[in-house]
Amino acid sequence: MRALAILLVLIAAAFPARAATVVVIGDSIAVGIGGQLAPHLPGIEVESRAAVGARTLQVVPQAVKAAASKPAAVIIQVGTNDAVGGAPGPVSTDIASVLHPLTAAQVQIVCIETLPGIRTDLAAGVPSVSKTIKDACDADGAAWVPINPAALAERAR
Repeated sequence: MRALAILLVLIAAAFPARAATVVVIGDSIAVGIGGQLAPHLPGIEVESRAAVGARTLQVVPQAVKAAASKPAAVIIQVGTNDAVGGAPGPVSTDIASVLHPLTAAQVQIVCIETLPGIRTDLAAGVPSVSKTIKDACDADGAAWVPINPAALAERAR
C-alpha cells in the first residue's frame, strides 16, 4: 500500500494542472494500475487500454489510440511479458514504436518500471528489459517511476 501511495504522488506530480483524462496502456500489470489509480485521482478520468499478456510491440495500437484521444497524460507499464516469454523482436525498437505516437501528439508520458510479475522464476530478463525501456523513456523526456523497493528508497533520499 505504501508503494501505491508513492506511485500516486509521483504520477500526480507528472501530470499537468489541466489534466482531465489519463490513459493507462501496457500489460496485465498496467490493467491493475489503471484500476487502482481512479479512486485516488479525483477529477481525473482514468481510462485503461491495457491488455493481459501484451508484449511491448502489442502495445503500439494502444499507444496510437491513446494519442488520438489527446489525453493529458499516458501511463505506460510494459515489458514483463517480453522478459518472461522471450521478446519476438528487440524491445528497444518496440518501445520506441510505443512512444513515437505519444511524443508526436505532445502527450505527457509516465513510464513505470517493468515488474517481474507473479512468475519470479521466469523473471531473470526483467532488469535488462526494464533498463531498455527506461533509457527509451528518458530519451523521449518521459517521467520514470521506479517501483522496486530499493529504487523507491533511493528516490526518497
